[in-house]
Amino acid sequence: MARPDTRRVAQCTPSLLLRGARLCSLLAVSVLMAGLSRPSPAFAQDPASVAPATDVNAAPVVPDIDTLLALAQQGHPIAQFNLGVKYDFGQGVDKDPIQAVYWYRVAAAQGHGGAQYNLGGMYFEGVGVQRNLVRAMMWFTLSAETG
Repeated sequence: MARPDTRRVAQCTPSLLLRGARLCSLLAVSVLMAGLSRPSPAFAQDPASVAPATDVNAAPVVPDIDTLLALAQQGHPIAQFNLGVKYDFGQGVDKDPIQAVYWYRVAAAQGHGGAQYNLGGMYFEGVGVQRNLVRAMMWFTLSAETG
């Protein structure tokens, strides 16, 4: 009596290839994002938002919250970004990730690279928004293209 052949042959179908490609893409994005983190508050400061100091050794003068808010509401992307940083890290205001995301998004829509990067970090970490790796990658990519 002959024994049945119990060896299995792997079948490579287009749907299996597509599924594998998607998993590889997701894995690659996850590995890439794992190495990225949001910048520190010191990095977040944009030089254009700092008033020129008369004394070379003097600390830079950063506008207060009311001034930043007024400028942000007038549509200045640097002020919008800096307001997002203030809410993100609780600098001079209560820490509020939802407000941070709002101001990052407004500045990012105007092409501010730092806001795009920070918004990508918020989506990647799920802070102030629901975690979304696709949107995180989109904002990180836009930030890289913006420079």
